[in-house]
Amino acid sequence: MKSPSDQKLLKKFGLHLRRFREAKQFSLRQLADEADIDFSAIHRIETGETNTSFLMIYPLAAALDISPAELITIN
Repeated sequence: MKSPSDQKLLKKFGLHLRRFREAKQFSLRQLADEADIDFSAIHRIETGETNTSFLMIYPLAAALDISPAELITIN
């Protein structure tokens, strides 16, 4: 079970990812195709339902043309 602070951080990361995706004008399916990650996995990350793995950060960042550091840095 996730603590309230963990859940808040997951939602914040999901919103951060969504903002990058929308800035690139990608749909969820387009990002999924570009990153070679299942569409439903990206949806669960963006909605804060699941924690992403380290191995997903790199293909997501590459698909969005940003560095992994930019993707995981949440202000």
